[in-house]
Amino acid sequence: MEQRMAKKLTACILSVSMVFGGMAAGVPKEAQAAAKKSVTVTEQAELNQALKSSRVSKITVKTKKAVSLTVKKGDYKDKTLVLSGKKITLQNTGRFQKISIHDAKQFTEKASNNTFSVTDPNTLKLTADKNAKISEVRLNSRSEKVVIAADGQVRSLAVNSAGSCVLKGSTKKTVAVKVASAGKGAKVKLAVPSFVKSNANATITASAGAEGAVIQAMHAGVKVSVINGSKGNITLMDANGNQKKLTSGKRAFSTDLASDAKNKQNKVTFDLNYDTAGARQT
Repeated sequence: MEQRMAKKLTACILSVSMVFGGMAAGVPKEAQAAAKKSVTVTEQAELNQALKSSRVSKITVKTKKAVSLTVKKGDYKDKTLVLSGKKITLQNTGRFQKISIHDAKQFTEKASNNTFSVTDPNTLKLTADKNAKISEVRLNSRSEKVVIAADGQVRSLAVNSAGSCVLKGSTKKTVAVKVASAGKGAKVKLAVPSFVKSNANATITASAGAEGAVIQAMHAGVKVSVINGSKGNITLMDANGNQKKLTSGKRAFSTDLASDAKNKQNKVTFDLNYDTAGARQT
């Protein structure tokens, strides 16, 4: 009797094992690997291992410690790199699908064609090394301590929040800056050649290095305050194409250009009528 019960129990256990084993075997490899595709690392050795793995699609560097990390040259276009730690310093020479900086101290870019998303609420310095080419920096942070140093090329800067940032560096190539409607109240300080298109009320300050910059308000209701602290002239434009040259030390608002243009037109008409009347009297 006992032997029969033991045989039945064994058969039952084997049956259950086969069922669960079959379920695991029937799961596609992609689904089995999915849980392993996002990893969190805290040090260089772990970062190196994650970079080498073809099964990892997202690497998050997260630590409260002060660490200096390096990503060597490589093609990581199937991976997203995330930084989350206000004491992290990282030097990158790799090509990623996207780089997101949630929090970091300093990021030095030495690669080409990477796109950055910055939500860092604290102090951050993002540097494009002299041979680097950053495709775009999307600034989604309300921090007032974000510095973008364009010693290499930064093709575009998208300001999508009401924070403050400084765009400086030794580059001679013009940076395309776009202030989105969500960037209402943003403050941007320019110290490199720039062409700014603003879709929201914002304050743009040009300093040494931004001589020749152009700042345009993209809609009639947008009020852009422009301060020229550079050593040369800059140009302020409104949505209708009205322009005004600002000499060093001057300040103006984009909303004043329409009235300035109207006053100028009225003056031209007055002068023409006066000259015509004078000619008739003669």
